[in-house]
Amino acid sequence: MQELQEQHNVKALTVSVVCGCSRHTFYGVRSDYHKVVNMSGGIMKQGSGVVEKAHEFASMAHGKINQRRKGSGEPYIEHPAGVVFLLKSWGVYDEETLAAAWLHDVVEDTESTLEDVRVEFGNSIALIVDGVTNVVPTKINTREWRAEQERNHFSKSCAKAQMVKVADILHNSVNIVDVSPHFAEIWLTEKLLDIEVLTKVPTEVLSLASVSLRSMLEKIRE
Repeated sequence: MQELQEQHNVKALTVSVVCGCSRHTFYGVRSDYHKVVNMSGGIMKQGSGVVEKAHEFASMAHGKINQRRKGSGEPYIEHPAGVVFLLKSWGVYDEETLAAAWLHDVVEDTESTLEDVRVEFGNSIALIVDGVTNVVPTKINTREWRAEQERNHFSKSCAKAQMVKVADILHNSVNIVDVSPHFAEIWLTEKLLDIEVLTKVPTEVLSLASVSLRSMLEKIRE
């Protein structure tokens, strides 16, 4: 009964994230998912040790360089936690997907390499992480060109990587809107194009993502 109630609460909170898109709503959800992460035997702790191992690996990798979230200054691990939270709320309990969600930024942002991920977690999880990782250096060519290269990369990613990417986009978008409303219009426009290439994601999830991004875009244009 307790487990069912936890799942119900998470699903309700996700509706707020995807459809509400306000700073107040999101911050309330963030506090709740942080409680869920620490809930002994709760919804975020279910599954084999590989998910918790990935959580610990990512926490150490991001913590080692003292990476922080822009704007809030929170430990960066809050972002992967939010991505895992969204995936869980959509009914994703696949251990490889959840482990990769914890790890999805370690190659791009920390000293860890894709080979490190492969050694620690195996080829399948490394493949998902690779499918979510940005592959084009930020200083090369124009922003538009880089964005097109990234979309080409994401479009070829496996279904599990694309699911992680959708959650990653949504969670990052709320933070971008909060930290930099002027840049957010550019960001959200790009992300709407990004999700169009994630064709292996269930239609209902893509629809929620599109509604969320468009809602945020409308709010900052008001």
